[in-house]
Amino acid sequence: MWILVLIGVGIVALAHTAPAPFVLDAMAGDRAVWHMPRGAPPTVYLTFDDGPNPTTTPDLLDVLAREGAHASFFLIDRHVTEETAPIIKRMFAEGHAVALHSATRSYMSMAPSELARTLSAAADRIEMLAGTRPCRAFRPHGGWRSGQMYVGLRQIDHRLIGWGWMLWDFDWYRAKKAARTFDRIVGRASAGDIIVMHDGDEKALDLLETCYRLGDEALTAFREEVLGVVVDDGRSVAGPYPTNHQYLLDLRILHNLYLHRSERVFQQERWDRAHPGVATPGLQLGQRIEAFWHRIERRLQLTADAEQFPAVRFFRQHRLGRAESIIVVALLFRELFEGNPYADVAELIRLVSGDEIDLMRNRRHFLDQGRLLRQDIVKVLPDLDGRVLTGEAHLTDWAVNFLFGAPQGDEAIDADDRLDWHLYLSKLDDARTFFRDLEAN
Repeated sequence: MWILVLIGVGIVALAHTAPAPFVLDAMAGDRAVWHMPRGAPPTVYLTFDDGPNPTTTPDLLDVLAREGAHASFFLIDRHVTEETAPIIKRMFAEGHAVALHSATRSYMSMAPSELARTLSAAADRIEMLAGTRPCRAFRPHGGWRSGQMYVGLRQIDHRLIGWGWMLWDFDWYRAKKAARTFDRIVGRASAGDIIVMHDGDEKALDLLETCYRLGDEALTAFREEVLGVVVDDGRSVAGPYPTNHQYLLDLRILHNLYLHRSERVFQQERWDRAHPGVATPGLQLGQRIEAFWHRIERRLQLTADAEQFPAVRFFRQHRLGRAESIIVVALLFRELFEGNPYADVAELIRLVSGDEIDLMRNRRHFLDQGRLLRQDIVKVLPDLDGRVLTGEAHLTDWAVNFLFGAPQGDEAIDADDRLDWHLYLSKLDDARTFFRDLEAN
């Protein structure tokens, strides 16, 4: 008798808490989604819970943008604030799905009408702050659910989204490690699977290391099976450049690859984080950088009037190499997006360096005899002790004007105009908005 009671209790408990579809989910029908259809092309679905996190989520979005991948973000209501609203806007703008999540398991005990009101209010808040309403999807905390939860979801036409078996980043009472997460997910993922990771309260390095490895290694080793992770966002089309601005945007994407490589190669804790299979930090990113340079060169060859592009003329007339070009692009877009034209010289040297040997060699770009300084493209402000390598660098005004195609010989920009410019930059959402405004004026 007691054995039957225990079995019954176990079934009830699993029905509400199992990290996989069970009795309640079968009864809920299409209101429960734990696996997506196996369509063409084969697709796996990346999802991230507990955000948005101002520390981690922007870096995660950078990784997804670099890989050309889309994901679904399940947001906790208390994390949706005026501070995080720009992050949520970016999710929508870059084609990601935004859905609802809970920070507590108590949602499973709510009355259906109370749950419906709670989720509707959370969706209203996202729409108010980000300008777009989230999709009709909800993931309960830890996957804990109940029959009345499904009733409440039906009232507002929402679906409960689960995940695939063992396709998660929690590690059964052990510290999370990117290598273990990567190996488990890649070893199990197949078409239609839903993968769940967290960008809420995680250490950024572990989360991003997992994403780097999923991008750099999984997509190569398992391309036939997880081809659908790579979403064609238009960047893969290697046709001619329609405008100077599109050429600059490609250089910005390339700069982001350099930035990610620099972060991996020179991260402070790297020597303590030797994972199997990552013996050469940044190796895959270095290969991506080389491939992207070839892509840009191919597009320029297909562009009949490429020599008329101001940025192309700038780099060729001043005989700038790859490293020097990336330094220029980094300074250009720093001023564009941050309203701050200055960058640490040491940071720029790391940016264009693939290893410690490169790091020592690339200091030459900031010596007086280097092309950047000799041709008055970059100015360096030494630190208080007169040291250049710990000083700051910025592009000269004429270089910025040249790159954006402004007529040469324009008058200097006065202080009030500079202030207006920086206020405009502080409100700017993305580079495409800037170029659209530039063309309109």
